[in-house]
Amino acid sequence: MDEATQQQSAASRLDLIAARIRRYQVQLKKRWWILLLCASVAVCWQAWKVSNEPIQWVSYARIVAGGRINVQNNSGYRESGGDDFYGTQMELIRSGEVRKRVFDRLQALNPDLEPSPVTLEVTRTRDSSIINLYCTGDDADYVRAYLNAVLDEFMNFRREMKGQMTDNTLNAITEELLRLERELKTMDQELADFLEINPKILLEEGHNTAAEWLSRLNSEKEGLVKVYKMYDQLDLDESIAQRQSLAQAVAEKEDAPNFDLAALALGGEEREYVTAKMNIKIAENELDSMMATFKSNHPSITQKKGEIERLNLRVDLHRQQSLENIQKRKESLKFQISNLENNITEWDEKAIDLAKKIAEHKSIVTRTARTRSLYDGLLRSLRDLDLSRSLDIDNLSIMERAKPAYRQDPDPIRPLLSGFGLGLFVGMGILFLVDRLDDRMNTVSEFQTHFTEDVLGQVPKQSEKDGSPILQPDDERHLFVEAYRNLRSSILFKHWGTHPPKLILVTSALPSEGKTTTSANLAFTMATAGAQVLLIDGDLRRGELNEAFELEKSPGFGEILTERAAWHETVRRTSTENLYFIPRGEPLPQTSEYLLSSVTPPFLEEVRSRFDYVIIDSAPVMAADDTTSLAPKVDTTLFVVRLSATPARIVAQALDQLYDRQVSVGGVVLNQTTTSLRDYNYYNYYGYYHYTDYYYSKPT
Repeated sequence: MDEATQQQSAASRLDLIAARIRRYQVQLKKRWWILLLCASVAVCWQAWKVSNEPIQWVSYARIVAGGRINVQNNSGYRESGGDDFYGTQMELIRSGEVRKRVFDRLQALNPDLEPSPVTLEVTRTRDSSIINLYCTGDDADYVRAYLNAVLDEFMNFRREMKGQMTDNTLNAITEELLRLERELKTMDQELADFLEINPKILLEEGHNTAAEWLSRLNSEKEGLVKVYKMYDQLDLDESIAQRQSLAQAVAEKEDAPNFDLAALALGGEEREYVTAKMNIKIAENELDSMMATFKSNHPSITQKKGEIERLNLRVDLHRQQSLENIQKRKESLKFQISNLENNITEWDEKAIDLAKKIAEHKSIVTRTARTRSLYDGLLRSLRDLDLSRSLDIDNLSIMERAKPAYRQDPDPIRPLLSGFGLGLFVGMGILFLVDRLDDRMNTVSEFQTHFTEDVLGQVPKQSEKDGSPILQPDDERHLFVEAYRNLRSSILFKHWGTHPPKLILVTSALPSEGKTTTSANLAFTMATAGAQVLLIDGDLRRGELNEAFELEKSPGFGEILTERAAWHETVRRTSTENLYFIPRGEPLPQTSEYLLSSVTPPFLEEVRSRFDYVIIDSAPVMAADDTTSLAPKVDTTLFVVRLSATPARIVAQALDQLYDRQVSVGGVVLNQTTTSLRDYNYYNYYGYYHYTDYYYSKPT
């Protein structure tokens, strides 16, 4: 997935989230009374419960922790003063074993007290070692007696638990000491047997002398191998130069520590060879000096050349003898290397065997020392545990026994607040359930999440006190007027393809969605823009556009379809310039058959040629088949949806019917939109017009 696709996907998810949030805002604004009702019922229910609760009596007592038990590094039963200690004691007080003991104690010591339900609350005072016990019940005497029994039985239970744990620990330590003692005897015997077989001094020192000698042999072999390679791979001059350099480095202890000076030393013939070469170089230098003074046939020059020739013969002789000596040295080195390899193999086995024995000795010694240390530690713990049991120290004591019970009046604030919160939660759940069951769209964004059709216009919600829904000249409902002007602009400037529409049909899915108002006001804004507009009341069953224009309903569209009147005889002028109107006429039976007759196409073509725009108000799609019979014959169809009223599934069914009949749906007009939401296109128009009116009405 490329970056552009990812950004588009992220933007779509954000749009869905924003639409869902706006939907919840609308739901909350419409159905806030559900939250109030649920909260009120819950508060009343909690108030009734509080008023009917019986009288409660409360007694309290305290336990204090005296600190940490630590007698001579006692390893027995220990208790620290941390949060885990206090939490443990509080859970012990609440435990079922203590409650059972308390009940048996009360039956034995206080048989005259009638048992009643009680509530035991255990808390700890912040930043202290005090544990607070609160007992609540219906009987004041029973509450106090119950709390005292809790204190006594808790302390008894602690002593029993401590003694039992100490005895268990003593038994476990004793058994472990016996096992370790037997194990130590076995280890001592194993060490004695091992030392009897192996050299004691060598094992105690812990040095592997065989490994050290093996290292020296390997080092010596490495040096001989390097010298042998030097003889074998280099010529005589290079070998001599390399050996002299290494011999000097070994002598100065700077490099090549593995070389033997004897192996690097030059033989007699090699030294004579080096001396002869140096003499030749000296003679050649003298010859060069003489050539600068004497001629080439001078006796001195001839004599010097002869001397050089004799020296060259000597060099060749010494070279040959040196090579023979080197070959002998190579054979000797090869023999020495072979002997060293045999020795290395022998000492390698000795080093491995000795290393195993040293490791085995160390393992036996380490295990013995570790076992002995554990044995000594358990022996000390056993002595400390005996001391702890003899002292019998407890770090908990009763600070205050149960006080006389006092009356506790119920606190209504917390139950009422919890009831209010529960009511709000239930109300929110009901709102969520209603939202899941109600698929009516409330906002523009929500509509766009369900459908892909173009939104050509948004008509704001109008109240009954705003007057007639039909626009009037100089209408002061600025938002209402601008909404239809925006719809007009959307139609005029939308890219329609080759030909812009002239025959425009307006419909909706269900009645009372505002299609008639949209048809009339769209025709009004088209006419005020200078276009010749014909408005036709095509709702042949319940059309009432004539009442809005205060005109007769007959003759009209019905008479045109039945050929009882020519279309130009039914046209009326309205009070708006350039706006003409054809009423629906008398009701017709089987209207869809007339719309499908051969009269309809010629009529539509004639009015198309006569007017700039023809706007037809038709019946709802889901109410009758009239619209689906007429819509395929017009240029485009505008679909009106009333927000917060029409279910999305009904809108989808209506659009599917239009598409199934090859109807060109040019776009959607959203009616009754809420201007207070941010997704309304003219959100700031009210403030804009309000400011303008104020500015022009201000006295100059």
